[in-house]
Amino acid sequence: GVLPHCNAQQPAPARTGESSGELKLLYAGNVYQAHEDAVRALLAAIPLLDKTQLEFLSRPHPLLPEEQTRWVDRASARAALADADVLVVALSGNTPYPREVQGCFPSKMVDYLAAGKPVLAIVPPNSFVDRFVRAAGCGVVVTSQSPADIARVINLLRDESARRDMGAAARQV
Repeated sequence: GVLPHCNAQQPAPARTGESSGELKLLYAGNVYQAHEDAVRALLAAIPLLDKTQLEFLSRPHPLLPEEQTRWVDRASARAALADADVLVVALSGNTPYPREVQGCFPSKMVDYLAAGKPVLAIVPPNSFVDRFVRAAGCGVVVTSQSPADIARVINLLRDESARRDMGAAARQV
């Protein structure tokens, strides 16, 4: 038999960034040492892009811009995930926890997949998240912490049809 998903809510229809041309990226969850380098690289990539918004659903952290960061309840977080175009997972390549980062599957990924949105994974090469996102076709992966590389991959996510396909793949996992 098939067990029902713990998130019974139907995925929200894909939001189209066409009206404003803005691409809306969302990172949900706390930031700590296993994330910091990748988050820092992502923050450096955003100014290289036009019409790209990045928001953090996170507790305050010295690395995160205060005006882009908020902590919300679970229902509000689910609504924010549904409103985003792309959901971000970031794992540091330079961390005191390399084995954990290589093998982890962040719990936020379950919420991301349930939301049916494409995932932008900024992760070390050959990490479990790198292999998972590629195999599932539910997003794109950047294994470099170069802001230029991250910006280039984010620009690939401007294609609404590709985002829709990745979101559908996420729901199939």
